[in-house]
Amino acid sequence: MKKTLIILAFVATLSMAVAGCRTDGNISVTGDELGTVCRVDLLRWSGREERKLFLSENDNLQVKTTRHSGNIALAIDSTDGYNAYAGNGLNTGMFVIRVHEAGEYTITIAGRDATGSIEFTKLPK
Repeated sequence: MKKTLIILAFVATLSMAVAGCRTDGNISVTGDELGTVCRVDLLRWSGREERKLFLSENDNLQVKTTRHSGNIALAIDSTDGYNAYAGNGLNTGMFVIRVHEAGEYTITIAGRDATGSIEFTKLPK
């Protein structure tokens, strides 16, 4: 009986320790009121996050990525099904996306144990 209680206590302690190690990390999204700049900071984050953004025809969206660890994926799609960008395994860098259709776009960020940041800036025409 005493041996069974010790084993049960050990299993319960081990279960709590394993559950305590599991984390989805942290994601922080900040931006200006005009919707011209948005920054996403990731800290050991795993998950999927979506944000809406209205873009005009021929808008240029600058994307700066910084990846310290983990995997970061990004997709930018219009509600009409136009895919402006899709990328997986993003590294540190910068690129510009030109959208050819005006409308609401969904920015989808997916991460697996990702640490880094993504900054979106609407460039002036």
